[in-house]
Amino acid sequence: MGKTYRLRTLYGPTDVPINELRDLTQTPQMRRTMRISVLGCVAEVYPDAIHHRFSHEIGVGYTARRIGENIGLSDEEIKLLVAYGFTHDIGHGPESHIWEYVVHNITGRDHKTEGIKRLREVEITSALKKAGIKKQDLIEMHTRENPLSRIIYELVGSDKLDYVWRDRHFCALDGGCDMQTLIKNITFDGETVCIDDKAKEEARDYLRTYLGNYHRIYLRKPVEIVKGLKTRAIYYAIQNGDIDPHSGWTMDDYQLNVALRKSEDENAKIYVAMLERREFPKTVGVLRLTGYENRERTSDMPIHVESASRAERDDLRKLSNGFDTDLGKITELETKIAKTLKLEPREVLLSLPRNFGDGAEKKIRIIRKTRERATNQKRFILEKYIPILAERLRVK
Repeated sequence: MGKTYRLRTLYGPTDVPINELRDLTQTPQMRRTMRISVLGCVAEVYPDAIHHRFSHEIGVGYTARRIGENIGLSDEEIKLLVAYGFTHDIGHGPESHIWEYVVHNITGRDHKTEGIKRLREVEITSALKKAGIKKQDLIEMHTRENPLSRIIYELVGSDKLDYVWRDRHFCALDGGCDMQTLIKNITFDGETVCIDDKAKEEARDYLRTYLGNYHRIYLRKPVEIVKGLKTRAIYYAIQNGDIDPHSGWTMDDYQLNVALRKSEDENAKIYVAMLERREFPKTVGVLRLTGYENRERTSDMPIHVESASRAERDDLRKLSNGFDTDLGKITELETKIAKTLKLEPREVLLSLPRNFGDGAEKKIRIIRKTRERATNQKRFILEKYIPILAERLRVK
């Protein structure tokens, strides 16, 4: 048996063995993810949150291996599972989701389709062949045709398990839940990732932590403001022809920021300058659902709160439908509001809640095990989470 190569991560004293997958981690496609931040603009609020996609991918592969070993997968299945964990984010563009929010509506491409494209490139193909993994088998994991892929992408899959814990770690927040116990009690019936009944409380804590990350990290008001400035800088640079939205998928964070600084578009220049000088807009107006008007917290200035029906809220959310965000229509709306208020268009920033569909009710399956097989499977609804996120009108 040859030498065992290891990568050390933040999982305490435990190394991550990569063995025959070492060549895969050395490909240009994977090394590029070392220059792609996971949280992007969150670092403006949490300065230590500058971890990159590569470390997350390695962490996902590590937790996937542990789960695979616990549930008794074969060596070949575990190797395929770890390879999927290592490459599951390989298609991300610069600044991760920030880039995707801008260009998905323009190019019709997302990080999943881009990831499959990367798998077909010669360096990846060669590394997979050397590792004894069929390229088509890994592609079927990425397209989620293989049920084993659920061990990665499910609500209690290794992807979310890693980034929930990793993001909190680098944001200097408490762990929130006993992740190690949760991993030990994950099982897989061939179709669904489940949690053993004895880890029910850990599952409850995990779901609260998962949802809590959105409130405390991803959707914090300052983070949303910075995202708004960055996405508009990218949008105007693309409209001016300074950045190609198609070839831009292969850029990293540093290349994108250089391209933004070189942009000749006046709006892009202004947004970049605001980011570099930390001249962030202040919230002056908020649109809240009727009955929730009192939930807006204020700091150093009063915030005007208007009520809105769900129908009115949903009309605005159509502009920001997950990665299918139409920044063109949003900037048009900002221009109309600015004209009404007799302001410059760049002085108005709309922060719309991103609509990720109707899957707001988060569920985890809890099972009771008897000896060799899982029986008495039941659906255990931990929480009903309906995000009520304000459509905010922010004026500098």
